[in-house]
Amino acid sequence: MSDTNQTDPIEMEQQQALKKSALRRDRIWMGLGTILYQSEESGFQSGPVPTAIVRALGGDDRHLGILGGIATVGSLGHLMGSHLLRRTESNRAAMILALWIGTAFATALSGLLLLGNIVGLRAVILPMFLGGFMLFASVNGMQSNIETGWVGDLVPLKLRGWFTKVKWMLSVLGFLLFSIGIARFSQQFPGFVGYAAIFATFAGSFVLAAMIFYPRVTDAQPHSVRFLGQSTNRITYRSSIFWWLVLQGLLWTVGRNMAFAFMSAYLMDQFHFSLTKVALLVSLQQASSVVVIFAIGDHTDRWGARKPLMLLMSGVALSMSLWIFSAWWGIGCIIAYYVLNGAAGQTLTMLGNNYSLEVFPSRGRAAYLALSRMIGGVAGFVMVLCSGWLVHHFRDFQFVLAGHSLSRYHAAFATGMVIALCSQIPFLMIGNRKM
Repeated sequence: MSDTNQTDPIEMEQQQALKKSALRRDRIWMGLGTILYQSEESGFQSGPVPTAIVRALGGDDRHLGILGGIATVGSLGHLMGSHLLRRTESNRAAMILALWIGTAFATALSGLLLLGNIVGLRAVILPMFLGGFMLFASVNGMQSNIETGWVGDLVPLKLRGWFTKVKWMLSVLGFLLFSIGIARFSQQFPGFVGYAAIFATFAGSFVLAAMIFYPRVTDAQPHSVRFLGQSTNRITYRSSIFWWLVLQGLLWTVGRNMAFAFMSAYLMDQFHFSLTKVALLVSLQQASSVVVIFAIGDHTDRWGARKPLMLLMSGVALSMSLWIFSAWWGIGCIIAYYVLNGAAGQTLTMLGNNYSLEVFPSRGRAAYLALSRMIGGVAGFVMVLCSGWLVHHFRDFQFVLAGHSLSRYHAAFATGMVIALCSQIPFLMIGNRKM
């Protein structure tokens, strides 16, 4: 017995080393694919260019509220991702199909923006663009759902931090490249032809990812279940853990996106920032994110994702107060925010995905991910949309405190911070439990 106990750890290490060797190429190919399907879109959505497009089409704070909520309602695409997995019974086939769907939507949006050159059509194009951009975000959510489930099916639990570390580091580097590049391009080629070219680039990147990168990643068969039907073949709705996670995602999404919706507008109006300067600030966040991912990636395989996730989320939520303090201390507060906020972005995406993979059962994982994010996303969209109407309604709001004037944007930042902090309560209620 003693000999067996002594050799078991060695055998486990050897098995882990063999599995790592088999997965090394996969994490590189998947990371490069993530750059093409996600880094571009994240760099675009997190930057100032969507705000510039909406304003060029004649939009106001109400439309910026819709724009800020689009990322949340994009979670509707997670349901379609689960459906594709069930129909194809292949992570690889589902992902490639989702990329071709993304190509079609990006091409359609490119053509729509070209029509923006016709001034008389802009009032009609604005709602069409917001609706099309919402569907485009849903496609991105569908792709994300498939890829997250793919990682869960392909990579053992104790290797997920090691695997996703490199994947997300590559993704962040792509984000840095595209966020600055897109903003700089838009500044050099202002107008609807330039905006249309950005979406045409998205379409081309989806084609590359579908034809070159994801076909090289090892396939894995998904363990699918249905949303409705017999209890033995559908997800478990009675789990309190599931509903606490839905609430956590809702609060975090609403709090963060309520602030995100007006950050670019605030920088442009208050500090007269150009598109490139706003993108450079966003890039500061992502540069910090690379450092954090590198530092904690492998360690999460030992710690688990929950504790570092809670710690970083709380710090990021508190850092949102710097937008309020900028009324007194200026742009330095916002620069500090983006540096401290490096814990967010792809770092929190990595930890959040890994935590979901820990908590949800392997059977039906994609369906649990899809439904939890869809419910939180739709409710979050409604709440962020309402915030846009409120901010527009109080557009003349001014409040003088300690000799400095606070505007409607400061009120939105403060409300978002409080809601984001409340998102930690569900984690405390879940504790160390798993479904």
